[in-house]
Amino acid sequence: MNRFVWDLHYPDATGFPNLIMWGRFHARPDIVPGTYTVRLTVDGKSQTQTFGIVKDPRLGTTKEDFDKQLALALQIRDKLSQTNQAVVDIREAKKQLAEYAARLKDDASQKKVVDAANDLIKAHVRGGRRAVPGEKPIVAGPLEFSDQAEQPHRGATGRGHGNRHVADEAIVYGV
Repeated sequence: MNRFVWDLHYPDATGFPNLIMWGRFHARPDIVPGTYTVRLTVDGKSQTQTFGIVKDPRLGTTKEDFDKQLALALQIRDKLSQTNQAVVDIREAKKQLAEYAARLKDDASQKKVVDAANDLIKAHVRGGRRAVPGEKPIVAGPLEFSDQAEQPHRGATGRGHGNRHVADEAIVYGV
């Protein structure tokens, strides 16, 4: 017998090697109550089955509240993915610059190009300015935000304070 277990979350945000996520932060939105379909395909033959996820009956959360929360959570996850992908792209560009500079380092006529490549490799942009060598990395947190949708539950990502929440996590992006 084969078994598949789904943890009732959407896929996580894009990550990158050596990403440091402090606390219990994750960007995997919970699914909302509703009807879902699972499909299993083996050797070109498919079978489908529907199943339902029901809300905790102790909650007064409406379908609209769940939908708004999910939309916001997906926006946050997608923005985090976009940010993380930028880190991946920057790292790849620095790797390519290092390879290029290494190939040209012995060519005196290319000294300006090699120096410029090395400067770009060492550069870090933080808060709209270049970081000073030896500067500590930026750590974000705790973060405070207002609800754009009712919060039907508070998971491990923060603590509620009326209609504002304080995230317990801090995020470090090392480029």
